[in-house]
Amino acid sequence: MFRDHFLDANILVGSRIDWDKQHNLATKYMAVEGLKKHTSKRVYNESKGVFERTRRLILSYLKKFYEEFSVSSNPLRIDQIIKAFTKKFADKFEEKEQNILNSFVERNFGDIRNIALGGEKELGDFKKVVIDTFKNALNSIDRDCVPDSKALIYRYDGCPLTYYTKEYIKLSEVINYENDILVLLDSYFIKNKHIINNICFVTTDYNHILKNKSEIEKVLNGISLMCPD
Repeated sequence: MFRDHFLDANILVGSRIDWDKQHNLATKYMAVEGLKKHTSKRVYNESKGVFERTRRLILSYLKKFYEEFSVSSNPLRIDQIIKAFTKKFADKFEEKEQNILNSFVERNFGDIRNIALGGEKELGDFKKVVIDTFKNALNSIDRDCVPDSKALIYRYDGCPLTYYTKEYIKLSEVINYENDILVLLDSYFIKNKHIINNICFVTTDYNHILKNKSEIEKVLNGISLMCPD
């Protein structure tokens, strides 16, 4: 394993939100000592955007849930009611948002049940917990991920906004998602211009990146894809 690692957004996000599906993997990985962790401003901005969008999504879910079930809820059927409402609410969104909601509800089922059986105070208390969670996550990424070689995660702010290279064209043939292509090329740019050493690209993204591991590594010489375990 190379000592220099480039972190994808799912690692930054997962290590800071305890109901995220990647939380255990990401937290265990972040605790590993002796690694030099790097990322780009693009990944940093993407991570902050995920926090903001997820916060809005969850608060919208809680608001709608309370509006529908604060008047009357059958305590004998509350678990089925929560699951049915969550499915109906989530069906309006794309798969990524659905996964976020389902993970949130699964990990916080007891608190959501209390909202249904309780009242406005229970809703207010839990909303504060959610808001504080995201506030702390945003503060922590601002603290840990800065353009300083001594930072926990060395953030590089000088990567090109776009890449028009042979590597971009080749990656486009195997990855149908431009942002992931640009993030991979960020890691390649940093490796070549700053680190001057082989690096691991650390991610939990199977659909776009890890399943194309061999093809990507052929295109980006010196980049080794890795999923933490």
